[in-house]
Amino acid sequence: ARIAAPRRRAFWERFFDGPIAETFLAGDEAGARAATAAALNRPQTEKPEGVVHIVGAGPGDPELLTLKALRLIQDADVILYDRLVGEGVLNLARRDALRLYVGKAKADHAAPQ
Repeated sequence: ARIAAPRRRAFWERFFDGPIAETFLAGDEAGARAATAAALNRPQTEKPEGVVHIVGAGPGDPELLTLKALRLIQDADVILYDRLVGEGVLNLARRDALRLYVGKAKADHAAPQ
């Protein structure tokens, strides 16, 4: 079975962080193989479930981010940011992550609410 390119990354994340990996690590190699085959053959018509995380970027120094904030930024498909988020923090995101400026200043709105 072949996984469509847009869903490939999500598949491998679920593979290594989900029940298939847990099954394998528990010593059930046959069960992990069966679960992998089922996951590969599952129809890809379902829309992936989205999750939103709000990450505070602190004072702007990327070295002051928590480890969890760093992980969330590096895993994000889309980054919504404003003028308070520095370039150093944005550079931590994946190259293919969509970055959308949504900042506001008086009489200057980048995106409507």
